[in-house]
Amino acid sequence: GGQGDVLTGTTASFLSWILAHQRKQQQQQQQDSTPPAAADVPPLMLAAYGGCLTMRAAAVTTFRDMGRSMVAGDMIQHLGDKALDAAGLQPAGSYAPKL
Repeated sequence: GGQGDVLTGTTASFLSWILAHQRKQQQQQQQDSTPPAAADVPPLMLAAYGGCLTMRAAAVTTFRDMGRSMVAGDMIQHLGDKALDAAGLQPAGSYAPKL
């Protein structure tokens, strides 16, 4: 597959996480009897943004490592850390405090 395949998979992952978070919020609201909060951004748009942001960061890092000889599969190793960066989280195994 090419970069479009990697982008599609990354976007689908973000959509899955967003929908799971929304379901959890809805369940909690039903238990608490609180009115549902209005979503500011549609889930698909948020997933597309997260996928694009992650993919671009992974592509930049891969290009710095490999130059023009990179292929789409080379970016996959960077996707996890870049997804965490996009979410404002630290990569696994990183113990440095976030400033």
